[in-house]
Amino acid sequence: MALSRRDFLSTSALACGSTLLPMQAPAQTPASSPLTVATVLDRMKQHLGVPWRTPTVDRLVVGTDNAPVRGIATTMMSTFEVCKRAQAAGANLLITHEPTFFKHEDTVDDIRDN
Repeated sequence: MALSRRDFLSTSALACGSTLLPMQAPAQTPASSPLTVATVLDRMKQHLGVPWRTPTVDRLVVGTDNAPVRGIATTMMSTFEVCKRAQAAGANLLITHEPTFFKHEDTVDDIRDN
C-alpha cells in the first residue's frame, strides 16, 4: 500500500525518543478504556525521574491526544522512511527526538497550508 507522509501524519500521532522499535500496545481488559496517546504521554512524564518543565518543545505535534494507541515506535529523526516503517509495523504513535518540521519549536503555523 502506498502511503504518503501527509496521509501518515493525518492518521497518526507524533510526539518525542531513539531507535525504531515498534511495540504492541498492552492488551485491554473488557472493563478498561483503550490506551490513548494522552495516557502514554502522561505515563512518560510520570516516569522521567525529574519534574516536567514548561514551556518545552516536547509535546504532541500532529494528531489528537485521545487517539487510541495501536503501537509505538521511537526514532532519532522522523524521516519519511521511518514513518513508513512505523506504519508497516502497526505503530500509530511515533516518538521522535528531532523536530518533525525542521524547526526547534516544531510549530506548523507558517507551513500549515503547504
